[in-house]
Amino acid sequence: MSFECFEPILTALALPAAARLDKRVPRTLLSEHGAASASDRKAIQEGIDALWWLAVIKPATVALPVAVDGAAPEIAVLGLELRASALASRLIERTHRAVPYPVVLLTAQGSSVTVSLAQKRPSQQEPERLIVEGGVLVSPELAHGQVPQLQPVLGFLNTMSFPASSVADLGGVYASWTAAVEAFCVARVTGQFVLAADAEAAASRRAALLEYDRIVAERARLVRESGRATQMNRRVELNLMLKRLDVDLARAAAELDP
Repeated sequence: MSFECFEPILTALALPAAARLDKRVPRTLLSEHGAASASDRKAIQEGIDALWWLAVIKPATVALPVAVDGAAPEIAVLGLELRASALASRLIERTHRAVPYPVVLLTAQGSSVTVSLAQKRPSQQEPERLIVEGGVLVSPELAHGQVPQLQPVLGFLNTMSFPASSVADLGGVYASWTAAVEAFCVARVTGQFVLAADAEAAASRRAALLEYDRIVAERARLVRESGRATQMNRRVELNLMLKRLDVDLARAAAELDP
């Protein structure tokens, strides 16, 4: 595998040629800056095939100023190639936390690619250092090597074109891409890619998406527990809990409708 698996998304981003780097980065750098423990270092060593620095978005390469609040001095576009056995969510999070400025991370595993972003803010203890705020946002999987045909995928890729909207600075660029990934995550439930109308609508939909994902995770946990349960009364109890969660899930999905 090479960074060519990321080209469909890079094409969609439509970055200026001056922003492209396409340089391979040693995994040791990620271990040094993104590993919080020995298990993290092991996960990086055993789970990553390659890490690429695909592009750098900064005033010198895209002719836009840095964010006024200092949260986006530049934006890195990175490519992460994972082995089939790797725990993608863990390595994606570690990569975002390792880089001291906002990252657009393209992660390839098997035949699919995801796009992830993470909002960052200056640390209160060290204002010159940026830290992740609010977790990492990961898109639904995109099959690489195939021509996208579904409306949500086409809508997402078309919206990612640089600059994604009329923006004043790099912070606006990153915010617009975040909105596109959020809309794509919602589209996996609703089947329609629709950007939020305004900041208030985006915040409301973001909360609804978090609740939907929480219910999905809780339901999956109960299904696993039900499969292991041996006592009949516990199985009945779990089935009733699952039915209630199904009602909650339908309600959460309805709140995501455009």
